[in-house]
Amino acid sequence: MGIGSLIGAFLTATRRKEKINLNLLFKFILSVSIVYIFLGLNKSYAVACVLFVLVGLLAISFNTSANALLQLSSSDEFRARVLSIYFLCNAGTTPIGNLFTGTISQKISPWAGFYISGLVTIGLTTIVLITTFKKRNLEKTK
Repeated sequence: MGIGSLIGAFLTATRRKEKINLNLLFKFILSVSIVYIFLGLNKSYAVACVLFVLVGLLAISFNTSANALLQLSSSDEFRARVLSIYFLCNAGTTPIGNLFTGTISQKISPWAGFYISGLVTIGLTTIVLITTFKKRNLEKTK
């Protein structure tokens, strides 16, 4: 994952000044979820190594893009507050996810933790995606 994170950081830093938007964030997080599902189905060490590189690359791409989007979308007087809430939610929910994944991995199998985490993330992302686009459509009609 470290190798993938390093590659993702370099790719993010060298990326052209394209506009970061919610669609890009949804693509990153859905891609990470799909790779987690593949990890859960995988039984090969070599394939797992490649998939972990992808997880690192996609996760760091998502995190840096989300951070940049929040900073660029916030007004100067609220930027620090917005980022503190973002980091609280991002880092603050990690122990809950770790407890969930660890319990599944211990009770079922290590690979099941990846598989189920991928499915849960796809489900939650789909809910956020639907509500976000419904809200956008309501705002357009007003």
